[in-house]
Amino acid sequence: MSSMIRIDVKQGSQEWLDNRLRAFNASEAPAMMSCQPNMTRDELLEAKATCNPKQYSDFIEKRVFAKGHETEAKARPILEAQIGEELYPVSGKNGPYQASFDGLTLMDDTGFEHKQLNAELASRVQKGDVPDYIYWQLEHQLLVCPDLQRIILVVSDGTPDNWVQFEYRRDHAPDRRAQIIAGWEQFAADLKAFKPVTKTVEPVGVRPDALPALFVDVAGQLTTSSNLAEFRAGAERLIGSIKTDLQTDEDFGNAEAAIKWLAEAEAKIDGAIEQAMSRTGPLEELVRTLKDVQQNLMRTTRLKLNKQVEAQKVNRRNQIVTDAEKAFGLFLDQLNTEFPKGVFVGNVKPDFYLAIKGKRSFDMMVSACNDAIAKAKIQANEIAALMRKNLALLAEHADYDFLFPNKQQFVNMDHDHLRLTITSRIDAYKAEQQKTEAARIQKHQNTIAGIQAAGEFDDSVPLHALLGTRKRLESFDASTLEEFAIKGEQAKTSTLALLNARITKLQEEAERVEQLKAERWRQEQAQKAQDHAPAAATDDSKPKAAPERDLFTTKPAEAKRPTDLQIVEAVANRFSVTTSQAIAWLRQIDLDAVADQQQAA
Repeated sequence: MSSMIRIDVKQGSQEWLDNRLRAFNASEAPAMMSCQPNMTRDELLEAKATCNPKQYSDFIEKRVFAKGHETEAKARPILEAQIGEELYPVSGKNGPYQASFDGLTLMDDTGFEHKQLNAELASRVQKGDVPDYIYWQLEHQLLVCPDLQRIILVVSDGTPDNWVQFEYRRDHAPDRRAQIIAGWEQFAADLKAFKPVTKTVEPVGVRPDALPALFVDVAGQLTTSSNLAEFRAGAERLIGSIKTDLQTDEDFGNAEAAIKWLAEAEAKIDGAIEQAMSRTGPLEELVRTLKDVQQNLMRTTRLKLNKQVEAQKVNRRNQIVTDAEKAFGLFLDQLNTEFPKGVFVGNVKPDFYLAIKGKRSFDMMVSACNDAIAKAKIQANEIAALMRKNLALLAEHADYDFLFPNKQQFVNMDHDHLRLTITSRIDAYKAEQQKTEAARIQKHQNTIAGIQAAGEFDDSVPLHALLGTRKRLESFDASTLEEFAIKGEQAKTSTLALLNARITKLQEEAERVEQLKAERWRQEQAQKAQDHAPAAATDDSKPKAAPERDLFTTKPAEAKRPTDLQIVEAVANRFSVTTSQAIAWLRQIDLDAVADQQQAA
């Protein structure tokens, strides 16, 4: 906010009054905020739009305003003595805002605001409970003068004996500053759209024309003198003239006056009947005529009219509320057009029925609804400003828009809270992504390690297992390892080379084993043929099998060498291993070393 510019005019002068017409003044702030007891917001709008300020009677001008200026002048030196500084009446402006201070110090850091003494106000101020119609004026003064740090509010009659004061500081209620600015901005918008309405005088009900004065003169028991025929005709004519289609305030006023008149006329007929009956005996025609007029004309019309008045009052109240709801709804619809789909200002719902409660006329109800609309617009604009700010913050993180799908949930958050929420969600997402990425990389690395491990085998792994591993590895698609595909393909190629070499070797060994088996089978067949040859001295027809010998005895019965396969099988049987393992062991034998050891033994 810029500095205050002083206005060099005398307070109360015509120039000062003219200068106030187009500015937003501190004394008008309570009316703008719809809490000024002596002026409605609608009245202030009209005064500003037409440059026609509200007029006050001579009594108010001389007895109230003049008295206020007098007590203010008396109170100023008392406060100056208290604070040790002079207070100067000053007028100043800051942008569209203007204020006339009862007093400012030379440095503009302390202000003085005086109110005439009354018991209720003095009691509240003494407790620190400054009424809203005063604190909005003080807030406006703080808005006009940024250097002002405190305003001393004094309620007095200009003497120290009847004196109450309260120090209203700039930081007393910080939120109010934004509220009053929003209030004036909405007032400016309403002022721009304001169209003066035709003034209507508060209706005063008009009673129907008076009936002919009813008189009844009874002489004896049979002779009567009256104007019954004229009275009845007049009653029918006047009752027929009463309007029952009630639309305007004037119609309602006339109807209520007619109801009152009808009740009075009924009472007068009761009085005439009692008077006649007290003077004579049965007067059938007299009583029947009067009762007919009373019962069938006046009372029926009065009751019907009374019901209609009440019903139309309810209808009119409802229509005023409906019109107010429609007007505010149109404002909200227009306000929401600037927001994206699914985002809207929707949690502002003024209670118009509560606003018109206790209002004595329809004009007062309309004014109360207008005040409620103005307050709701201010609230809606504050919410919209927050939503714009929050949407801009969300737009700064558009790359993470998918983390905030329900914008309506976030746009109404406190701005700082939303900032923390955005940071928290993005950090959590990044951490989860890092965790997922680390798991993905680890999975690929584990796969590559598994491929490499498949090439690290010992001699005990059987051929069929190696064949199965090779088959699975050949079907593996290294491109699934993404950025590790090249490394995976290299590991696959390397491992397959090792597997193929080992498989080839085992297959060659298996082939030799098969060859040995075939050789043994041939030898066995030859042995069987020899064994079945006729022997010289034997009693048995079948040759006996030679006893099984241990190949590892130190001195065999014969020097005949066993076959290679027999040697391999003997080793395998002796140590319970496969023939492949036995062959591997035999290959590792250092025969020269064994011979040396044998000789040494």
